[in-house]
Amino acid sequence: MGTDVGIRRLQRDLKVIQEDAASNIFVTPRRDDLSVVDALVLGPADTPYDGALLHFQLNILPTYPMNPPEAGGL
Repeated sequence: MGTDVGIRRLQRDLKVIQEDAASNIFVTPRRDDLSVVDALVLGPADTPYDGALLHFQLNILPTYPMNPPEAGGL
């Protein structure tokens, strides 16, 4: 993964998302690699994605948080 600062920031960011009970976003890092995060997004109501489950893989760059993760749909 990247620097200690980046790792601590990622852990804090993941915790904030995971503790938001009202969020439609669920994230979990892979057990064997903190730089790969699985994200599941529930499609928002009243949109074409209403009720859809959108699964993304986020690849956390060594330069996080200065550069955003790369995302790909699964």
